[in-house]
Amino acid sequence: MTQYAEPGNRSMVSLLVGRWTYRSFINDPDISKDFSKLEFGRGELVIEEFIPGTFAGRLIFGDTYQFELSGSSSFGNSFTVRVRRCARIPLVGGVQLH
Repeated sequence: MTQYAEPGNRSMVSLLVGRWTYRSFINDPDISKDFSKLEFGRGELVIEEFIPGTFAGRLIFGDTYQFELSGSSSFGNSFTVRVRRCARIPLVGGVQLH
């Protein structure tokens, strides 16, 4: 039997918290296109501990770009995370300035 999370169940948050590989691709309907030509970006998605109903994390692209993510989460019949804010974090030589 499948058990669904109740609002406020912090154990569901722990399923998402951690470091994940992030990859994005160019949407090209040409099925013959070489897969390696479809890559748009790659990085690391860091999901931080958050209170159920909210969301917090970072999207890191090496030493050049880092974005702070915040939004909302829902742990109903399907898990949903909505990013409402994405702010660039200034980096100099890979070091965060704030």
